[in-house]
Amino acid sequence: MSSHHSQKAMNLHHLQVSLGKERRTQKQIDRQARYIAGSKAALRHYHMVLCFGFGWFAYTQFATMSYLWYVLKEMAA
Repeated sequence: MSSHHSQKAMNLHHLQVSLGKERRTQKQIDRQARYIAGSKAALRHYHMVLCFGFGWFAYTQFATMSYLWYVLKEMAA
């Protein structure tokens, strides 16, 4: 009778250990998924800022050249 109970206890222990390993593995997978998702979002934001920055730079160059062209044309007239 005691061997039956000790076998049940050992089986329960092994079950709990394997469930703990599965829980830890799942937590690690979740952490890595959050990190990757965060990295993709950060990269997407970086590219958006880069595009808007380039757009603003191009706009200021165009506006400056247009204004200088206007000023030089008025001075020549």
